[in-house]
Amino acid sequence: MSEVYVPCGTFELSKIDHEDLYRRRLPRSNAKDVEKPIHSSIQDRSSRCNLSFLKPFVLLITICGTFLTLLYSPEVYNSNHLSSSGSGPNFVNRWIRGGSDPRYITNVHFNWDDILQITEKLTGKKEFQGVGLLNFNRSELDHWEQLIPEATHVVLHLEHAAKNVTWESLFPEWIDEEETEVPTCPSLPSLRSPGIRLNLIAVKLPHAKVGNWSRDVARLHLQLAAARLATSFKGNYAVYVLFVTNFFPVPNLFTCKELVGHEGNVWLYKPNLNVLREKLHLPVGSCELALPLRGKGMKPWLCFRDYDCNWNSDIFHEFATDVAHERWWKVHDAMPELLQQFCMLKSKQKAQLEWDRRQAEIANYTDRHWRIKVKDKRLKKCIDNLCSWENMLKHWGESNWTDDESYTLTPPAITTSSLSGL
Repeated sequence: MSEVYVPCGTFELSKIDHEDLYRRRLPRSNAKDVEKPIHSSIQDRSSRCNLSFLKPFVLLITICGTFLTLLYSPEVYNSNHLSSSGSGPNFVNRWIRGGSDPRYITNVHFNWDDILQITEKLTGKKEFQGVGLLNFNRSELDHWEQLIPEATHVVLHLEHAAKNVTWESLFPEWIDEEETEVPTCPSLPSLRSPGIRLNLIAVKLPHAKVGNWSRDVARLHLQLAAARLATSFKGNYAVYVLFVTNFFPVPNLFTCKELVGHEGNVWLYKPNLNVLREKLHLPVGSCELALPLRGKGMKPWLCFRDYDCNWNSDIFHEFATDVAHERWWKVHDAMPELLQQFCMLKSKQKAQLEWDRRQAEIANYTDRHWRIKVKDKRLKKCIDNLCSWENMLKHWGESNWTDDESYTLTPPAITTSSLSGL
């Protein structure tokens, strides 16, 4: 090989001339083989450079795509006829904190033919403005849109109850009536108003995997939320409530006479909204029955229902409240009759209440509750052996009588000598 002179300052050009000269000396096939590594090396460097430059952008796009996928997942689904109501950020927050609440997840399978037959019973379906959908998955939402295409379909979002809300916390078996502090009762969040009138609210209910399905917090919460939303709309028009569940809904909220259709595990109700509103005014669970009218003074069930008997005594006036008294009796009337029996008055208590009323009349208290005529039906119902409370009142305060309902006459003393004569 001959030497090749490369002048200083012309390195790049000399390099090319040297390579060209080298290719001329090699056979044509060998020259191509040498050229390949040169081009591939340049391409590799170029591709690595481009990929390094694109990595941050690819990562950013991936994160944004994941976020949007979550945001517009089944719970926050949108289309031309399908809008969302509620709190999308709440759903994302639940995902960040560790996923959806398993108490609300339902795998209930149902037949769309049953839904079709049920919705045929809806009067004025073509004039429907909105259909609210709660706790359905993405594919089921698509089916609903095809089922009633004329209406706007709104995906309803319900904030889940706190994890520490249990059936026992809502319905405690024991309430300390002597507790001086107001108990802290759990709350169940409500649905936001969707902003449009809904003619149908459809809810897919879960049921407890273990234990008693009727004592399921999520089931109760979803039904209460649907009832509250149905009664929130103003105007005189029907609102249908549809449940998909293997077990019948809460009969205290949705009664049998309001059931207008039942196919398989699909239940359609046309509730009386005025009656439903009255029911929703009552406290949820027995926890709220412990009113702040239950540590001092006379309890409501120990008074006549006509007014708070704390008004009959000046030392109890500070505990008297007609509002709380009326509220407690509304709760009483909503209870089953079997439970109402525990609120009956004994004869002695009836006499005591009438005695206190007379003393209030003599004192001429300015609140004048003593002038209210007692119409309490318990007045005529006797639950003990001393039914004549009026006669008891005649001897009230005397020392030579007894008010002990278990009092029995003592038999005369019998001596041994008297027995010997028999």
